[in-house]
Amino acid sequence: MSVVVPVAAISVLSDVDDALRELLGRGFAHHRIEPVDLSFERPTSEWDAARTGPALSICLYDLRGADDARERTVEAGRGPDRRPQSGRAPLRLECSYAVTAWSDRAAHEHALLSQALAILFAFPRLPEEVLPPSLLDIARRYPLTTRIAQPRSPADVASRPSLDVAVTVTIEPGTAPPAFVASQGNVVHMRDFEPAVPPVGDPEPIEPAGPEPDA
Repeated sequence: MSVVVPVAAISVLSDVDDALRELLGRGFAHHRIEPVDLSFERPTSEWDAARTGPALSICLYDLRGADDARERTVEAGRGPDRRPQSGRAPLRLECSYAVTAWSDRAAHEHALLSQALAILFAFPRLPEEVLPPSLLDIARRYPLTTRIAQPRSPADVASRPSLDVAVTVTIEPGTAPPAFVASQGNVVHMRDFEPAVPPVGDPEPIEPAGPEPDA
């Protein structure tokens, strides 16, 4: 029999893409910089040949647990029905992007890259105004932090100067299974469980039995 796991549908990586696109787009528009194509495609030679103007490539190339992620991987708690549940702790995921500028002139590329650096460096946290609705709830509890990072594998991204930006996002598990009941031999530990029907009031006293009547 197949097992159906009720994991919520998420699109966190494309949501982070959308947030960066909105942040950079607003920043370039504020400084009245000529329109620049903001692309999240990998900057291959085919991509470069197909572009029709200046472009900024924001390429996601690495995913890993954040350095400040909690060591604990399982959390215990209770669900809406008050039954014990255990599940994974939220995952703090660091998404690394290589930002490269593409134009017909090196001076123009350097200007675009400098402006992208200024915009990204100005926000240690992605502001709510640029977040898609799907990220708002989690971001209010676990802000999306950013930092300018050291490239991990720049040669794999593009053979040109690149700016690395790391965005840390928190992902919550989509399901919490019932808690495991530990047992030792014939002893089952029920300390994590509550009675199905709680007692109401005090139990009635039991009257001691009187002497039996003579036969």
